[in-house]
Amino acid sequence: MVKAVLGNALGITGLRDATAQLPAEPSSGGMLDLLGRAMRKVENDPTVPWVGRGGAPNALGEMEFDSGVMIGRDMRVAAVGSVRNVVEISSLPVDMLARNFPHVMLVGDGAERFAREAGHRTEPDALTPTMREQWRAWFTGRFGSHAVDRPHGVDLVTGAFSPQRAAQVQPKDTVVFAACDDEGRFAAMTSTSGAQHKFPGRLGDSPICGAGFFALDGVGAVLCTHKGELAIRTAAAATICTYMEIGESPEDACRRYVRDRFSKLPPNSGELVLHVLGRDGDPFVCSLGIPKPVTYCYWNVTTKVVEERPAVQLL
Repeated sequence: MVKAVLGNALGITGLRDATAQLPAEPSSGGMLDLLGRAMRKVENDPTVPWVGRGGAPNALGEMEFDSGVMIGRDMRVAAVGSVRNVVEISSLPVDMLARNFPHVMLVGDGAERFAREAGHRTEPDALTPTMREQWRAWFTGRFGSHAVDRPHGVDLVTGAFSPQRAAQVQPKDTVVFAACDDEGRFAAMTSTSGAQHKFPGRLGDSPICGAGFFALDGVGAVLCTHKGELAIRTAAAATICTYMEIGESPEDACRRYVRDRFSKLPPNSGELVLHVLGRDGDPFVCSLGIPKPVTYCYWNVTTKVVEERPAVQLL
């Protein structure tokens, strides 16, 4: 049965909903069912930003979603990236695993074709009025109001992604969950719309196994949020999981990652939050480069209550 579930704060409503109807689930497949219920709840809530219906558009005002899933038992992974029109994006990698699909990752048109042919619901215009207005203001400030109705005709590279302007495009957050059962099996899941006003086709760490997520039975699971480029450059999730595999505690593994990898990045590279579920189901969550407090959500079979807890500020 599921022993513990860890998520970031954006996922708390989904975790509460999923654990309220938690049955005895003996396998990693069962853990994915739980994580999938939690994630779909969040993906369909327009009040939750940066994911699903509450997601942010790219620089052209279009939604592009990313998601990844990993089962620690046999290191099975599935991921999709830069997918339009699929709000419940986490359902795609779960389906890929269920079908024993031969590919680990699908992106863009190919992922959208998989969604259609596999019978997943597509929605061509899921952008909320708030996010649409934010995009119009951002786009108008760079290209003028006359270009809003023909965004594909502008030069994004020079008009919005010069070194000075690109620094203003900051990744926000992702929804992440990890779970373990009483036999030491682990599963991990991510879902996001990516950085607000990103260049079309940009992928962060959320669909990248070893960067934004990693799970290994008997060891633990690691999930990252905020600036995905940093997690990719430092192979954050896999690195921390490897440190735990050789005997480090979740906290010691994160501190070693900061010393070995994160500290080698240029100063002020950006923000990162590390969410770690240890081999015994105990959580450790820490923030790097974020001045304000960060929280996360956690449930275990002993208390059967979803708690919101403060993260440790490492840097």
